[in-house]
Amino acid sequence: MCCNHNLRMFPYHKSKKEIAKKNNGLSIVTVSMNRTPDLCETARKLSQYPYHMEHVIIDWSSAPPITFNDLPRDKRIKLYRVSGEKKWHLTRAYNFGFRMANGAYILKADADALIDKEFFQNNEWQQINVFLANDPTMGDTFVKSLTGLFFVPRTRLLEIGGFNEYLDGWGYDDIDLFTRLRRVCNYQRINFTGVKTIPQSDEERIKNTIDAIYLTRNRNLAAVKCANSDKNRWVAYVLMWSNTSPKSLYEKREEGDWIAKSIPKIPDHLLPKVEYVKRKAFVEYMLGIKIGSCSQEDVKRMEWLVQTKYRFIAKTAAILPRILNKIIRVAAINIAHIKYKQKK
Repeated sequence: MCCNHNLRMFPYHKSKKEIAKKNNGLSIVTVSMNRTPDLCETARKLSQYPYHMEHVIIDWSSAPPITFNDLPRDKRIKLYRVSGEKKWHLTRAYNFGFRMANGAYILKADADALIDKEFFQNNEWQQINVFLANDPTMGDTFVKSLTGLFFVPRTRLLEIGGFNEYLDGWGYDDIDLFTRLRRVCNYQRINFTGVKTIPQSDEERIKNTIDAIYLTRNRNLAAVKCANSDKNRWVAYVLMWSNTSPKSLYEKREEGDWIAKSIPKIPDHLLPKVEYVKRKAFVEYMLGIKIGSCSQEDVKRMEWLVQTKYRFIAKTAAILPRILNKIIRVAAINIAHIKYKQKK
């Protein structure tokens, strides 16, 4: 499936030698699942510039499949397909793309990122010990739609094993990656000048993920994202990822077409806890308060309640113990204060 095409003329009057100096071994990696119109627009934009040596595009089981006829005529484009995937799995999909890249540096660019030449000119990404990203844990202003856009030296990415493939759904995968990258190289905030995204609703963004199960019962996507992000945070802590972790293995079926033969799975004994963490975070978001320690059965009952007209009952039930605990705590402090005075 992967083949070469004649290089589209660049809109610059530069020699091949000058262009080679400009790309500096940069591989752009993009993965798409059923977002072919957006991908075609963003790939066409990138094909106009000489700043990269290759654009690796992974078709993650799109229906219909992405073909070279959909993409601009640019011999730097390398198209691969992973077949047989029913759901979007960002961490596995991009790790596959990183493996297919050959450049010394990688730019992860999602299918909805429209990039102008100013973006490349305003970022010093040719540094072997620096990665450029938008990490809110470092105090940076969080740019939600562009958090998936980052430059990283390929050797550093391989050193940490790429994304944690135990994480799925929506949220926290990039934060986990940045946290591990900071252990092996320096962080620098990326400059988003010259970038904009093609608008997409959260519902569209989530529909191909495993989180979609929640949509049949509740339309609060913020609660879904919060729940899955908390779940991924817990999984990342318990199942820490490295370059020795058991990554997905793929079998080549024909030229440019691959299929997963094995994928890393969360151990069975952890699955009940994973589900508990996710459901509890969902309930807490819907109630707007922390519910504290409770059993898995209680969480399931409250999850049902918060999605019905009886939500106020669940909220009241969750608040009352808090009020009672506060009264007891205040009383204990006052008694202790009185007793301490009497002692003196």
